[in-house]
Amino acid sequence: IRSSLRTSSIATSVISGWVTATLCACPRSDASPARRTTSASGRTSPAILDAESRLLNAATTGVGPAVDERLASRVAAATTSAQDLPRSLSDRGIGRLSPDQVAALVAVCTSGRGVQVLVGPAGSGKTTTLKAIKGLWSLDRHNTAGVIGLAPSAAAAQELSTALGVRCETTAKWLHETIGPGGQ
Repeated sequence: IRSSLRTSSIATSVISGWVTATLCACPRSDASPARRTTSASGRTSPAILDAESRLLNAATTGVGPAVDERLASRVAAATTSAQDLPRSLSDRGIGRLSPDQVAALVAVCTSGRGVQVLVGPAGSGKTTTLKAIKGLWSLDRHNTAGVIGLAPSAAAAQELSTALGVRCETTAKWLHETIGPGGQ
């Protein structure tokens, strides 16, 4: 039985050691929102709060590129059709997909959010779906943005890179080189 894959427009979560950045209202018993502050206790820092804010903004706003919805719909229909897949899709790593995978494919590729996350347990088809996302992304001629995979460890990044054929890095390295000291 295939478990559900999920994408989210409000929360961005990656399970099993991936980056976790969740936008949530954490109400107190009196319904007032909980506030996060920096403190001497080391719970967080201004740099961490800034990084979280940037990730959440990229994950929840349409600031990134998107695939044309008509193209996404045509590819989605082809992946669930009883007919053979067109070679133009199979050559790009797009194969047969379950309804959950098709929903994730369309949601991720058409949202326009700069950070996308796919959540699902082992064996749910995340890698197959990611291959299809990469393939659909490459079909859109107007889309010049690339895809970068992030993983919690170098070994996981290498495995993801091999499976998808895209550049993959550790989350720590990517953060260091984009918003940390290496990116300044």
